[in-house]
Parts: sequence; C-alpha cells; structure tokens
Amino acid sequence: MMRNAKTRANPYRHGFTIVEILIVVIILGILAAIVIPQFTDASVDARRSSLEAQLQSLQQQVAFYKLQHNDANPPLMTTGWTVFTEFTDINGKVSPTLDATHIYGPYCQTAPVNPFTAQPNASVIAKDPGNKPGWIYNETTGKIYATGADSSNYFNPQDGSNSATAPY
Repeated sequence: MMRNAKTRANPYRHGFTIVEILIVVIILGILAAIVIPQFTDASVDARRSSLEAQLQSLQQQVAFYKLQHNDANPPLMTTGWTVFTEFTDINGKVSPTLDATHIYGPYCQTAPVNPFTAQPNASVIAKDPGNKPGWIYNETTGKIYATGADSSNYFNPQDGSNSATAPY
C-alpha cells in the first residue's frame, strides 16, 4: 500500500511564522536607527576635516606667496584663484605659462572647493560672508576663511561652528 506525499510528510511544518518575521524586521529597524546617524556624523566630520586641511594649506600658500612677492599679500580679490593656479612675476602679474619673468607658482593645482558650501559658490572668493561665497579673504591681513554650512557666516575650524565673526 502506497502512501501519498501528504501522509508521509511531517505533520509539523518547518518555517517562520509571521510574528517571528515581524520581530526580526523590528530588530533590524532598531539597529538601522542606531547605526545610520553615526554614518551621517562621519560624513560631516570628513567634510570638516577636509575643510580644515584646505584652510591650513591655503594659509601656508598665502604666506609663501607673500615671501616670494616682496611681502605683498596675493590679490585674490581682483584676480580670483588664477594668482594661485598660474605663474606670477615678482609684482604678482599672472601668466598661464612659465617664462623668464613669471617664475613663481603655481601655488595650487586647481581652485579650492569648500565642501560645506553649495556647489555654485564653493570656489567663489568674497570680502565678507554676506555674498554667500565659499571663501572669504582679507587682502590687507592675508587671512583666508571659509564659510560653513550657513554660507552667510564664517566657518570656525576649532569646533566646526558657524560664526558671524572671523574665528582668527
């Protein structure tokens, strides 16, 4: 006498109930809610660290330019980044090629981009943060600043905050 598949099979089913699946989904949701904010903070920390490194490098390039150009600060407000990305003579005149008089620079390969500022303004230089630039430059002192997430304020590299006053 042959038995059919139904009578031969184990009467107890081996599978997950809807309640067990629901518990697993809830646990995964709780874990995701804990982990995802940590990745978001890591992204902001990486942008802050990148901006701090760029600021330090730019301050060094301003000092180097000043050393090579008879103690004159770079005219970033009038020339933009070209005075840093191209060759200059002793008076700060810019040339795209190296020649007998344009022997200084370039100080940067490309215009720096502020990771906290909206893309269209990320490399714009202005006198004050009210113009919503990526960078703020004081041609008198040679200090260069960045704008933060709120591009109408200065970025403070010590704590990553936005401030209405220059941080240094």
